Amino acid sequence: TGVQTCALPIYFSAGFKFRLSDDTGQVTVTIFENVFDSLVRPEQLNVGATLSVTGKVNVFGGVMEITPASAGRIRIVAPPIREVRQYALSQVGGSDHNAIVRVVGEVAGVEAFAKGSDVLLRDETGVQRLRLYQVVAKRVKLKVGDRIEAIGRVNASKAKGIVIEVALPADIQVKK
Repeated sequence: TGVQTCALPIYFSAGFKFRLSDDTGQVTVTIFENVFDSLVRPEQLNVGATLSVTGKVNVFGGVMEITPASAGRIRIVAPPIREVRQYALSQVGGSDHNAIVRVVGEVAGVEAFAKGSDVLLRDETGVQRLRLYQVVAKRVKLKVGDRIEAIGRVNASKAKGIVIEVALPADIQVKK
């Protein structure tokens, strides 16, 4: 493909999916775990990065996607510039559904579930739940007491409450 800007990642159990866009449209790029783990600077493959990707074109679920066979088929033309507003945990609410937020706090608990881990994050204002799907959770080992900064998408539902979904390993930073 040509050079395109990377948009929000999409949950995918065997790796990572990104939407890339330019002035001609959008395409999904599917990056399997082995390719992602071979990237020299995986943290640069993030929202706002400009990429050039070469790969096999497939149609999956009615959506056209490009699947690079190796990390060498992904070139970061410009690293991401991420301006994400920081929220106190008590500020994140139902009206923030689909918003991208930055939160900082201490890990108060980690609970495994079938598709990954839920992390209870606490700051001086309250507690929120972060969701790390398996492809992220196995690359980011968190324990109670860790102080972290995380970027994620707010998913608010009446049935399940509010959860901040972290899409990429680089979206969590353990602070010293």
